[in-house]
Amino acid sequence: METDVPCICPLCRGTAEVAGVLRGGSPTFQDREYTYWRCAACGFVWCDTEPAPYDDDYWGTVDVRWQQRDGGIGQVSDFLLPLGVGSLRLIDYGCGKGTLVRLLRQHGHDAVGVDAFEPETDHTFRTVERTGFAPGTADAATAVEVFEHLSVEEARAALGEIRSVLAPGGMLLITTPFVDVAGPLVPQDWWAARPPWHRSLYSHKAMRRLLTEGRFNWVTFPDPAQVALARSGPPLVMGGETAEDRNRFRATEAELASLREHCARLQERVERVRRLWLFKAYRALKRLLRR
Repeated sequence: METDVPCICPLCRGTAEVAGVLRGGSPTFQDREYTYWRCAACGFVWCDTEPAPYDDDYWGTVDVRWQQRDGGIGQVSDFLLPLGVGSLRLIDYGCGKGTLVRLLRQHGHDAVGVDAFEPETDHTFRTVERTGFAPGTADAATAVEVFEHLSVEEARAALGEIRSVLAPGGMLLITTPFVDVAGPLVPQDWWAARPPWHRSLYSHKAMRRLLTEGRFNWVTFPDPAQVALARSGPPLVMGGETAEDRNRFRATEAELASLREHCARLQERVERVRRLWLFKAYRALKRLLRR
């Protein structure tokens, strides 16, 4: 593909230009160059390349990372707490070797995984249909470090599968590196780009568009660097919400901002009181030592 000619964004059909040219992210591909494009309209960044095989070195690195972070249990559970306590019926889409599924089950959740490229086990399957979850019965779904590996067409198909198994209002948690926070695409040193595996890199705007097109609503970014949350819901107007929903959401955001400011003021007061008492204790100790 000619890199000096603008091309069309596969997500929003906007005009895109070259964002950078990177070498492959492993010894096998380091002698190859991969062109990344960035859409001027939605901020979506992508690389037109075929998916590469996931070798043992790749999966070994992923599994070690998960183990070091307790399988992402802390991160996942923090954002799923609004669903309530107790066991959740949860599907991990793109589960790989099933590390997160095993850890979720150890924590008492009824978790299964789906990955079309991995052998099936007792709790991981090649398709959503084989999980045993009836349509519309899952409380939540996760897709951890998955969407950067998928083309736009594959991502849309994945959201359709996930939505089919989620209950109405079921929560979807996605982790992926967002280009809003990752910074400019600099050849050879941008951590989020790992060609040829990382083919799609989303801005918040691009991810919101993808999710609302996929019939998800209430899209938020509790961790702006890498976490998106959405709920399965009825078709909504492009942009994610009705006017009433948008007003309600803005009110909630305003309340949260006010609460954050109040907490910050309280922390400042606590710090001032702490310093005052330390100073008083210091003066009292000096008086005692003079006697």
